[in-house]
Amino acid sequence: MYSWSIRFSFDKGKGSIMACASSIRVSREQLPRAFKILNALLLAVEARGQQASLPKADGASLAVSIEGETVRFSVSEVTDSLPHVMTPAESRHPWSAPKHDYKLTGRLQLQITNLLPYMGPIRRTWADGKCQRVEHCLGDFIIGLRVGAAAIKKNRQETEERERRREEERKRREEERQKAEEQKRKAELVTELIENWEEATRLREFAKAVEEKTAQSDFSDADKADIRQVIEWTKEYADLLDPLTDIPEAIEEFVRPESRYWWLK
Repeated sequence: MYSWSIRFSFDKGKGSIMACASSIRVSREQLPRAFKILNALLLAVEARGQQASLPKADGASLAVSIEGETVRFSVSEVTDSLPHVMTPAESRHPWSAPKHDYKLTGRLQLQITNLLPYMGPIRRTWADGKCQRVEHCLGDFIIGLRVGAAAIKKNRQETEERERRREEERKRREEERQKAEEQKRKAELVTELIENWEEATRLREFAKAVEEKTAQSDFSDADKADIRQVIEWTKEYADLLDPLTDIPEAIEEFVRPESRYWWLK
């Protein structure tokens, strides 16, 4: 026999004392029957080599492990919903009155609780009816647990596959973004090298033209000395700009950008 830890609470909405062992929600009157059902169910589950677990904390659910998948279930008492009849006091403040009253029926139901609606048209509830009792549905419920485990497994695998594809797509987009950024960086760098080369060529042409003009003109020695300073500086500046002056250094950033930008190391 399994041992059970039970706490009781008074549910005003249902007007009855409820026995609650996490996923066991029944009235006190139905508690012995609920225990018998769960005890028979868990023994049958374990007889099939499946591992059952009892809730150890508030809010936890009864569960069974089937082929590595956890299927959670509960036993509860069915309630009927009736239109609420307002009391004289409630009539003075009708907006605060409940819309429905809930009445315990004495009928029990077993439910698989962690099957989401989109997992398919899978049976989730086995309840007392006019011609059946939950005790007689335990075999069908155990089959339902196996069907539920298969649905949970299928959903998990599909979710993992979607996540895998999303991650692959994210990596692909990131690689494309990095590739585009690298193309842009190289294009901008080559454009800058070309512009510097063209500027260096213009500076040298300018320096040469100044030299030729100076040689053809009658300048004083002082003026020629001043002009010579401009010519020499222009040539030095052209060499500084010209990427062809030191080609390995000029292309270093193209091949190894981290050599210039330390944060890329």
